[in-house]
Amino acid sequence: MKKNEIIEMRIDSVSTDGNGVGRYENMPVFVPLTAVGDFLRVKIIKITKNYLVGKIEELLEEGKGRIAPDCSVFEKCGGCALRHIDYETECEYKRDYVKNNLRKIGKINCEVKPTIGADSRCAYRNKVIIPVRAGENGEAQFGFFAARSHRLIEEENCLLQSEIFSKIAKFCVTFCQKNNIKPYDELSGKGIVRNIYLRSSSEGKIMLCLVVTAAFGEKYDFAKTAAENFPEIETVLLNINRRRDNVLLSDKYECLYGEGFIEDSLLGLKFKISPASFYQINHKQTERLYSLVAELAEPKETDTVLDLYCGIGTIGLTVASRIKKLIGIEIVPEAIENAKENAAKNGIENAEFFCADAGKGANKIRERGEKINTVIVDPPRKGCDKETLEAIKTINPEKIVMVSCNSATLARDIAELQAFGYEISGAVHPLDMFPGTPHVESVVCLKR
Repeated sequence: MKKNEIIEMRIDSVSTDGNGVGRYENMPVFVPLTAVGDFLRVKIIKITKNYLVGKIEELLEEGKGRIAPDCSVFEKCGGCALRHIDYETECEYKRDYVKNNLRKIGKINCEVKPTIGADSRCAYRNKVIIPVRAGENGEAQFGFFAARSHRLIEEENCLLQSEIFSKIAKFCVTFCQKNNIKPYDELSGKGIVRNIYLRSSSEGKIMLCLVVTAAFGEKYDFAKTAAENFPEIETVLLNINRRRDNVLLSDKYECLYGEGFIEDSLLGLKFKISPASFYQINHKQTERLYSLVAELAEPKETDTVLDLYCGIGTIGLTVASRIKKLIGIEIVPEAIENAKENAAKNGIENAEFFCADAGKGANKIRERGEKINTVIVDPPRKGCDKETLEAIKTINPEKIVMVSCNSATLARDIAELQAFGYEISGAVHPLDMFPGTPHVESVVCLKR
């Protein structure tokens, strides 16, 4: 096999990053923008010891679910990976991702329910961070990075976000251009404006945060003009980020207009959302997700529930009215303050929140000798660390409800908990929080 060689092959599956996978002379070949069942002529563009990477040279036969993409920059942008597949087939792929990871990584054979799909593949994101960079002539441009790169693909109307986000982003770039506020240059570290960070509530209230290397003289004029042009804007902030790496946001914020946060409604409760707080990006799917968590947790009025990685308290507070006590643990101080405020805002008096690493916090609960009936855990993509899993073991809850955005680490963590004597109760439930992308949430209940 040589680079640039053309081969014919059929796509047999799709990887968890959205690339089609086939085999040639017993070697796996990864081909982006393909569908299961596609028969193709493929140009080999990368050769490694264990796999090949190719690109479509000619599509000879279409696979199941293949459609024309509805986005003009789909093949260039790294935001979506599955817009060339119809939604029913996309949901099937995502169920397969979860099943395959459970089986291969966790050695777990269990029922995996059909993916709970979203109402729409478009305009569902309530949070976006849009990079701003200089064009060929130094003018500010915004868009999204190409896959696995920091090469900007200019795009003003991303289908994943609302039209108002696109309009506000265009306003920000135009304002900066008029006032000679330079876009950031990653190579030199010069320039001011790095990203446009936007959040919205289900009622349409918007937080605008400009990520900059330094505050600029026109900052209050910027905030005032933005609010005048867009009455939906509730607050405007700067995030001062001088780092020379890929970290998008620093912990330094300056509020220029409004109170520095927005509020949202979720399952009948009100939540305060600060810029640093974690909050799910698809409102309708979040309500479905949290309703499913409550269904699996089977809350009783005598229960004490421990919510690990609780963020601003969203999952735990939605079940608090049905239990004796809620304890939430989160490592981000600002999120814990939001969680306490959210409990008070909703008149919830049986909730305790404190700031700690999940594992260390869970160990504190164990040392207090408090009886925990149910643990709810919603970790980041890396999953639970050993200390957290060990702490859950020693707490010895009747039920563990796990929410995961990465079925690979979910499979690993379930296998660890099975070694402690827990088993999956019922099935694993995939839920599509991010239509058009290869990501999928999963929810599962484990019992002794």
